[in-house]
Amino acid sequence: MVTFADLMTILLTLFALLYSMCSTDSGKLKEVQLSLQGALGVLEKGLFSEYSMDIPIVTLGGGYEEVTPERLVLEIRDDLKSLSERRDVKLKVTDEGVLLTLASKVLFDRGKAEINPGAFPLLDRIESGIKERSLFNVRVEGHTDNLPINTDRFPSNWELSITRAVNLVKYFLKDGEISPERLSAAGYGESKPHFPNISPRFRAKNRRVEILFSPIKKESQKDATRYEKHGGR
Repeated sequence: MVTFADLMTILLTLFALLYSMCSTDSGKLKEVQLSLQGALGVLEKGLFSEYSMDIPIVTLGGGYEEVTPERLVLEIRDDLKSLSERRDVKLKVTDEGVLLTLASKVLFDRGKAEINPGAFPLLDRIESGIKERSLFNVRVEGHTDNLPINTDRFPSNWELSITRAVNLVKYFLKDGEISPERLSAAGYGESKPHFPNISPRFRAKNRRVEILFSPIKKESQKDATRYEKHGGR
């Protein structure tokens, strides 16, 4: 009996010590619990899990604003919407950004890559949009129909399409106010037609230039904004 009584005393003392060690601040314990739940993605709605469908703007140090790709796409779409009122210009929102499609006849003569002076006002408007929206990369793509071309300068439609795209990029860079890193050129020749090349009307639609405005990745946004603000220096 004496041994049993000693054992009970020891156990009682042990449980008393364990209880005293576990009596932590309940508020702190609740915060730790919520933090762990949030990190594991099981935070209950209503406990620091407020959310909104509004697109957020986060202001960082130095007055720089980091905006979401969705907001950038909406803004550049609104900027360029007036251009799509022309029959030879189309505007479309894609998974990559905003795609502006221009009929080749607006920019070039058949089989040539020199920009027609009549297209300068239209290109100046697009260039202004590129300057104003510095958080976009711009890719210019040249496309042709399937009618073969074979000249000293353009042995195939590939050379013609890429030269047209490069000339447009050079036009946008002529003032030195746009970062060259934001612009690129590509030529696809006849490989990506919108319509079957079975009639003059469809071939004319396939002869086009596409200008894709895609949001710059977050880590590059600040550098692009700084370049534009300093006039390309």
